Amino acid sequence: MHQKSVFSHVGTALFPDEMDSWPLIAYLNSQLITYLKLAQAFERKWEVSTVARLPVIDAVFEYEDKLAEAAKEQVANVVSKRSLEFTSPHFSGCLVSQMIGYESPHLPNHPHRTILDEVPWKAPPRVTADMSFEEMAELAEEHLSKTDENIEKVAQQTDDLLFDYIGVSGKQKEEILREVSLRTIDNPVEDNSETEPQTEQDAIPTISADRIVTDFLLQLSMDLLNEDRDGIIPLVDIPGEDHLLSRIETKFEEIFGEYASERLAEVDQLLGNKQPGEEAYPNISRWLHHKLFAYHISKFERTPIMWQLTSERLVSDPKTEGFACLVDYHQLSDGIFDQIETRYLKPLKAEYRERRNAFDQQRSDSALPTPKREKAAEKYQRYEDTLSQITEFQEATLALSSPHSPNRDEAVSSIAGNLKPKVTEFRERTETRLSTLDTLVEEMGEDKVKKYFSPTFLDKVNKHRDEWISALEDLEFACDAYSHDLESPVEAHLYDLFRYIDDNVGSIHHGSNDITFLNHYFKKGENYLEKGVPKQGLVGEERLKAELAAETNDDVEIGKEVKKGCNKLSKALPKDWEIRALEEVMTAGYSPVKKHGVAINITPFAEKNIVPKIVEDKVI
Repeated sequence: MHQKSVFSHVGTALFPDEMDSWPLIAYLNSQLITYLKLAQAFERKWEVSTVARLPVIDAVFEYEDKLAEAAKEQVANVVSKRSLEFTSPHFSGCLVSQMIGYESPHLPNHPHRTILDEVPWKAPPRVTADMSFEEMAELAEEHLSKTDENIEKVAQQTDDLLFDYIGVSGKQKEEILREVSLRTIDNPVEDNSETEPQTEQDAIPTISADRIVTDFLLQLSMDLLNEDRDGIIPLVDIPGEDHLLSRIETKFEEIFGEYASERLAEVDQLLGNKQPGEEAYPNISRWLHHKLFAYHISKFERTPIMWQLTSERLVSDPKTEGFACLVDYHQLSDGIFDQIETRYLKPLKAEYRERRNAFDQQRSDSALPTPKREKAAEKYQRYEDTLSQITEFQEATLALSSPHSPNRDEAVSSIAGNLKPKVTEFRERTETRLSTLDTLVEEMGEDKVKKYFSPTFLDKVNKHRDEWISALEDLEFACDAYSHDLESPVEAHLYDLFRYIDDNVGSIHHGSNDITFLNHYFKKGENYLEKGVPKQGLVGEERLKAELAAETNDDVEIGKEVKKGCNKLSKALPKDWEIRALEEVMTAGYSPVKKHGVAINITPFAEKNIVPKIVEDKVI
């Protein structure tokens, strides 16, 4: 694993101290070890205790180099396949990109990519620009088949080495592999049936030409969008702007040179059967306009980073689509609608008005033949419809840009405003008392302090003190945020601080981790008090013990007040995180908060019907 990997108690990890990890990787992924794990836990829960019982046989050391080489080869095989997956940190370009030598300018910047330099992974075979996509698909099929075969081959070689070393062979080995096959998704048992193997002619290819070109079009679209100065590319003709298909044609010229037209024509034939007419590549145009976004969603596991905006759903029975564009989620900002309005909608509306007026004159011109007037009337209605769509789109985006006051109880701001000074006082008192405790430790020494309070007291305080102060500082910030008027956005996670403090303030039980648990121990100095204040003439450690004891009652009381105020606020605010997250995005007008994720940030667009319906069905 990369040093920046994350794992948890349900996904544990091994960190060997005395040997390289690679031989252990091969050993622990062998069918021998799978069998030994199944023998302990057939439900396939590999707890630490299960793995701890596994023997590390001498073969791991004797064949260290051979096993390490096998593990690296297996990782290389897996990385080779993942280098083609759009959502993998190892993505290095789709099949066509890698084969033709097109280097995407925007590959993932992910720390896990260092593995690409550590193992001998193999890219698909390189080809020349004159090769057809059909031929590329055949080569890609062969490459991936060999990779899969190599995965099985290396795994079997590793298994054979380990089984032979411990003397397992023949029937016993067959029984072990059958058990693994029954209990897992692996099928290590060799097929000894008399069925004739498939010939190359009978085999059904898994890589088709239309699949590799759709992946290629997706990658080019994402690259073009990322390169655009404001991360917006129109899907319709707009004066002075290159739409997506035009930009893809330019990319093909850069990549395929003199064969660009031939490759584009081939792509067009693969994507449909519409013949060229007014458009040179009608099937590519249709796919980009109507299928690219859905394909992107499917490839990116329902989390699109390339959004499609459309005006089509804003009117009933639209004759055509007035406006559509792609938007780069990574460049998305609160100024998106101003950019669309200025750069695209104004010139588009002017163009549509001009065409509408021209067809309006033609449909009213009695000197023209009836068929021509009827056709002009049809086109007039088409541009009238598109203008209506754009007007509706402008109104929808204006509404999104406008402030949206959250549906919040008006009492929240006053509760938060009253609570903030109490939290401040509680934090300052806590800091002062911890400082007094530090002075007492210096005066008495740690051993005497532990004996006076408890052996674990200081360790617990030192473990939690930074967290206590930090939590109270954050709580002050949260109170301040909620004390403002409803026009100010509030970060969605601040609500959690009220619940957190509710669990960490108020208990003086000696076994708790609450801030106020300090008072259970500080009360031990009560014999140094007189009428609740330190006795006259106390010095040194007695004076410090008295100061700590004197504040306990007030500390507990203000802690209770803070807890009560936090309870009030948490009850007055939405418990549902999504509601609070959407409020943060929309309070001051649409302003995306990337850390909340795609589904939250695209929801306002879906509610206004300016994205395709698939967003509601697949993304949200």
